[in-house]
Amino acid sequence: MQTGDITALRGILNHLPANIREALAAYAADTGMPIEFIIEMAIVSFLDVDSTTFADCRTDSPGRLRERIEMLEIQLAAAKGQLL
Repeated sequence: MQTGDITALRGILNHLPANIREALAAYAADTGMPIEFIIEMAIVSFLDVDSTTFADCRTDSPGRLRERIEMLEIQLAAAKGQLL
């Protein structure tokens, strides 16, 4: 996302009712995603019902993803050792 896009998305917040701003901020804090991303997801899901939903966007933390990658690398190395 470009800087201009981020600024525009943050500008949208100023035009939303307080309860919607608070809900978006709470969701962003709960998921650990930037509020700009949350706004973009909301707009996309409104325009395209087949798009990624909020439920689909639960992501793991970078630390958890690194752990998962390390485990997969160990499993791959073990599998290669068994095949040779």
